Amino acid sequence: MWYEDALASSHPIILYLHGNAGTRGGDHRVELYKVLSSLGYHVFTFDYRGWGDSMGTPSERGMTYDALHVFDWIKARSGDNPVYIWGHSLGTGVATNLVRRLCER
Repeated sequence: MWYEDALASSHPIILYLHGNAGTRGGDHRVELYKVLSSLGYHVFTFDYRGWGDSMGTPSERGMTYDALHVFDWIKARSGDNPVYIWGHSLGTGVATNLVRRLCER
C-alpha cells in the first residue's frame, strides 16, 4: 500500500491524537496536517473508538489501547524513522497514557 511505502521513507512521522470536538477530518485539523506535511513530516491520525467512523464506545482505556495499537502498527512499518506523538486537548491525555505504556515496556 502507498501509505506503508510512505512510512518507510526517511521522513519523520507525527502520530496526531485529536481532541474531543469533531473527528480526525475536521477542517482545522486538515489544515494543520497540510502545514506539517509541507515541513516534511508524515502525519498519521485516526478516530478513537466511538468517534467519527470508528465503532465502539469511548473510554480512557480503549482510547489508550487504540493509540498503542496504531503506534505499534506505524513502528512496524517505519524502520528507524522517528515517530513523534502529538496530542491536542483530549488527545494530550491519550498521548500521556500512550507514552506511559511505552515506557513500561
